[in-house]
Amino acid sequence: MRRDHNIFHWALIASLLLHLVLIFMIVPGVGNIWPQAVEPVVQIQQPETESPPLKFEFVDLAEDR
Repeated sequence: MRRDHNIFHWALIASLLLHLVLIFMIVPGVGNIWPQAVEPVVQIQQPETESPPLKFEFVDLAEDR
């Protein structure tokens, strides 16, 4: 029983160390796999020209009722 516990203990330590090594190898390389976008996905369009505001004329259509 003691021998099984000892093997499990060392297997657990080896597994944790392996996972830590893999994490420290993979995490710094994530920036190379998924780099920042060079240009934005949505282009913001600037207004072409400044035009004067539209003028509205209100017309009374009471005669047509």
